[in-house]
Amino acid sequence: MWFVAGLLIGCGLLALGYYARSKGAGVKWYEIVMGVTGVILLLVAIHDFFAFRAEYEPQAGWVFLCVIGIPGILLILLAGFLVWFRYRKNSVGPTGIE
Repeated sequence: MWFVAGLLIGCGLLALGYYARSKGAGVKWYEIVMGVTGVILLLVAIHDFFAFRAEYEPQAGWVFLCVIGIPGILLILLAGFLVWFRYRKNSVGPTGIE
């Protein structure tokens, strides 16, 4: 399962990188670190959620999903919005003059 998840995440990140490069959006090193940290937190939260459910501890699974999963989602969104805001700030308007 982890192999397939790694392949899907790797293909998604590769496609996102090619898309950002084709649009001319630059990515800083700290945005990459925030995004990777967010993905790792989210994967750990999902894994442990299902592990707790398999051990018949659903409440602990939901607590762990909220405590670890929500910061992971927020880090991913923050990294994406930082790239998007910088891209919009540096983009040229339809007339070529801003």
